[in-house]
Amino acid sequence: MGFSTTKKDVLWTYLAQILRIGNVFFLLPIVLRTIPTQELAIWYIFNTISSFIFLLDFGFSSTITRNVVYVFSGAKQLFKDGMGARNSDNEINYELLFNLIHTIKRIFFVLAVLVSIVLIIFGSLYINMVLKKAVSVNPEHIWIAWAIFIVTTSLNFYFLYLNSLLMGRGLVKEAQKAVIITNLSYIFLAYIGIILGYNLIAIVVANLISNIINRVVSIRYFYDKKLSEKINDIKNNSHNNVSLFSIIWFNAKKMGIVAIGAFLINKSSMLLIPIFLPLETVAQYGLTMQVVAFVSVFAMVYFTALIPKINALYYQREINSVKEQVGMSAFLLIGTFIFAMIGILLFGNKILLFIGSKTTLLPISCVIVIIFMNLLEQQHSLFATVLTFKNNVPFVTAAIFSGVAIIFSSIVLLGFTDLGIWAVILSQLIVQLAYNNWKWPYEVTEKMLHVNYFKLLFECCSIIIKKGITNATK
Repeated sequence: MGFSTTKKDVLWTYLAQILRIGNVFFLLPIVLRTIPTQELAIWYIFNTISSFIFLLDFGFSSTITRNVVYVFSGAKQLFKDGMGARNSDNEINYELLFNLIHTIKRIFFVLAVLVSIVLIIFGSLYINMVLKKAVSVNPEHIWIAWAIFIVTTSLNFYFLYLNSLLMGRGLVKEAQKAVIITNLSYIFLAYIGIILGYNLIAIVVANLISNIINRVVSIRYFYDKKLSEKINDIKNNSHNNVSLFSIIWFNAKKMGIVAIGAFLINKSSMLLIPIFLPLETVAQYGLTMQVVAFVSVFAMVYFTALIPKINALYYQREINSVKEQVGMSAFLLIGTFIFAMIGILLFGNKILLFIGSKTTLLPISCVIVIIFMNLLEQQHSLFATVLTFKNNVPFVTAAIFSGVAIIFSSIVLLGFTDLGIWAVILSQLIVQLAYNNWKWPYEVTEKMLHVNYFKLLFECCSIIIKKGITNATK
C-alpha cells in the first residue's frame, strides 16, 4: 500500500486542527462573558487533569500508529527494535493486522479501567482541595461536572486506538473529517448549554456526546468493506496476541516515560500554580497558554498530516524525500510562530476587551517569552518524532530528567522567591534550552539526514520562493 498525502489531506488537517483547538476560541466569547473567573480557572484545571490522565496512554498511541504504518507498508512481521523486511509488492499481511488490532483493543480496555480508578480516587481529592479556595462557585455544580468528566475521559481513553488506526493506515483526510464532525457537534452543544446557564456542566456534557459521535464515524471510516471482509475471514487466528503485546510494549513504555516528562515540562505548572498563586492568576496563565497552544497545534498541522507518509518514506529508505518534508515542516513551524506572535501582541488583549472578557492575557513580557519557549518546544518535538521513525526512542532519559528538573525548580522558585508566574516560565525555558531544544534537531539533521540545520531551512525557503515566483509569472 502506498502512502500519498495530498494537498487536500493537509487542508483537511488544517481545518480539523483549527476546530480541535479553535472550538475553545469559538466558545471563548460566551465563556469569558458568562463564567466567573474562579470557575474558568477550574475549567483549565479540568483540561490539565485530562492532559495528565492521557499520560496513562503510556506511549501506546504513537507506537501503534507506527506499527500500523509498517503493516500497511507490507511488513512481514513486527519487531521490538528497528525495521525488518517487507513484502516486495507491499501486500498487507491481514493476519498480522488482525492480531495487532485485537491486542490494541485489549490494551486500551485495561487502561480505560485504570483511568477511571485514578480519576475517582486521586482526581476527586485534588478537586476537593481546589474547591476550598474557590469561594465564588457552586460546589454541587462542579461535582456534577466532575462526575460527567470522569465518564467522558474514560470512554475517550478506550477509543484512543481508533485515531492511531486511521492515521497508521494513511487515512489522513478521513481522520480529520471525524475530528471536524466531533468539534462542530461540541461547539453547537456547548454553546446551547452555556446559553441555558449550565456553564461547566454544559461543556463536559457536550464533550461526552461529541466524542461518542467521533467514535462512530471513525469506526465507519476505518473498517471499509474490503478490510471488514478480510478481518472477518481470520477472526479465529489470534494466537499471536501475547507476542504482539511484547513488541508494542517495548517502545511504548519508552514513549510513555517521554510523555510523563512532557507533561511535567508543559502541563504540571497548571497544577502547581493554584497551590502558590491566586486562582485569578491561574485563569490568566491558563488563557495565555490556551492561545499559545492553538498556535502550537496550528504550526504543527503540516507535519502532523505528513507523519504517516514520512514514516513510510523512511521505512522505504527514501531519505531525500524525508529531508524535504521534514525541512518544510520545520520552516512552516517557525514562520507560523513568528506571524502568530505579532498578532497576539498587537491584538490579543484588545480582542478580549472587545468581547467583554473577565480575564486577560499575562503581561506582554510573559507572553513573548512563552511564545518563544513554545516555538523551541514544538520544533524539538517535531525532530524527536522523526527520530522515532527508526523504531527506537533515544530521548527517554532526557525527557524525564528535564521534567523532574522543571517541576523541582518551579516549586523552589514559587515557594522561596517573589517571582510569581515568572517562576514556572523561567524554569521551563532554562531547563529546555540546556539540552532538549538543540539536541534533537541536531541528531536528526546532522546524524540521521546528514544535512546542516540552517542549510535545510534555507533550501526550503528557496523552494517556497521559487514556487511563488513561478506561480506569479503564470
